[in-house]
Amino acid sequence: MDDEEPVIDSFSTPDDISDVTVIVEDKKIFAHKAILAKISPVFARMLYSDGFREFQTNEVILPAHTHPHPV
Repeated sequence: MDDEEPVIDSFSTPDDISDVTVIVEDKKIFAHKAILAKISPVFARMLYSDGFREFQTNEVILPAHTHPHPV
């Protein structure tokens, strides 16, 4: 168990199943659209409505945020 990376670190590199990138300041968080959409109606609309840039680019850019856990 000591050799395993912490779970939070696994979101700092893309994997085969991540399908969206959330960008906060200069940090990239690789995530899953379905999970974000399930927990947030705002993410759901941004990621699944073709009128939104996020739908086209699969990137969500969040402005600078002071909260330690933006997502």
